[in-house]
Amino acid sequence: QYADKGDEPAIVQLMSRLRAAGFRTPGRELVTRFDFPADVRYFHAADRDDAARALAELGGFLREHNIDAPAAPKDLSRSFPNVPEGVVEIWVPRLAPG
Repeated sequence: QYADKGDEPAIVQLMSRLRAAGFRTPGRELVTRFDFPADVRYFHAADRDDAARALAELGGFLREHNIDAPAAPKDLSRSFPNVPEGVVEIWVPRLAPG
């Protein structure tokens, strides 16, 4: 998920980086209904390590845009128990201009 249509080229680059790191990236979703911070979310304990790896990739990307990465991935297993195993979500806020 990303917050600004103008950031799409950077999001495509992030997705390429994630694929190079071994992640499957089925798509991207523009979310403009509300502002949100950078976030990595997982829904099953078995996906915690993948979420941590995704956070490391996201952290490098965000530093390039002068945005702080979250300290840790967010476990949403109790809130969303029906999400399939293997799903890790990455939320990218509006990127800094430049």
